[in-house]
Amino acid sequence: MFKKVVSVIDARNNVRLLASMFSNKIILLLSSSPVTLRFFQSFERDMEDYTVKVAQTLEKAQDLLSRVKFDVIVIDAKSPFIDLKASLEAINQDPDYTFTAILMISEGLKKAFIRQMLQLGVTDFLAEPFEVHECQIRIEMAIQTEANKKKMQNLHPEKFLPKAEINAPMPQVKKTSSCLIEALKRSKQNKSPLALLCVHIEGHVLEVEKILTSEMRRHDTLIRKSEQKILVILENTSFRASGFIAENLLEVLESRCNDQTKIGIGGSFLEKTFLEKKVLEIALSIEKESIEKAQEALAKGSVVISKLHF
Repeated sequence: MFKKVVSVIDARNNVRLLASMFSNKIILLLSSSPVTLRFFQSFERDMEDYTVKVAQTLEKAQDLLSRVKFDVIVIDAKSPFIDLKASLEAINQDPDYTFTAILMISEGLKKAFIRQMLQLGVTDFLAEPFEVHECQIRIEMAIQTEANKKKMQNLHPEKFLPKAEINAPMPQVKKTSSCLIEALKRSKQNKSPLALLCVHIEGHVLEVEKILTSEMRRHDTLIRKSEQKILVILENTSFRASGFIAENLLEVLESRCNDQTKIGIGGSFLEKTFLEKKVLEIALSIEKESIEKAQEALAKGSVVISKLHF
């Protein structure tokens, strides 16, 4: 007969872990839409571990943010009485919310506006019609994404800027795929999603690397693969957000080239942690898939991104 001995420190850590698993998550909803308000009322009723507090104006939101520590902030882009940019800037200015998940209800928004919202710190997007369990998954993924960003800052503070400083100068373009392997290692360790885009250009775009770096976020990485191909590593980024980023890049690049230049952006997305496969094997697989999808996208002048599972 064996007895399991647990140290006091381990016991305390276990208690903290259990508390975080079973404690309610508090959502701040900025919306004045009756449809959205009804959905989140039912969401709170159906999902027992969530509490939803509503603000229909920025002033009310700021009051709640000063009194309650929220785990998630959901902003309804359709609400006419909410200034989206001012709301995000107000959140960014509060150091307590640097790593808080922000989701935006985004049905029908223009690509340029979505790009601006990403730059202002939106983690992911929700689309109508709403579905309770899909909404829960997106919220949990957004929380995990921000938690991983916080870990990355603690490990590499010199490589990270808070949301409010997102427009600071971009890092230099990397010329080796070793950074893809390092990104995959972080993805595996943090159990976080990762996307790899391949920008394929036939023709000429003036200062293409400068254009790409100006459009990307601070923690994204560019790799010059060849004269025609540039890879973009998107860490802690959902499939939907990866698609938005790729479409925005295509739109910007097309506005800077002549009619003879062809551009396609392909990509591969890893949502779940790979298991027994070696990191190098994964790197080769997703790079090959991204390049193939870019070739497919080039023929259409579009974006093609696939989901991979290992």
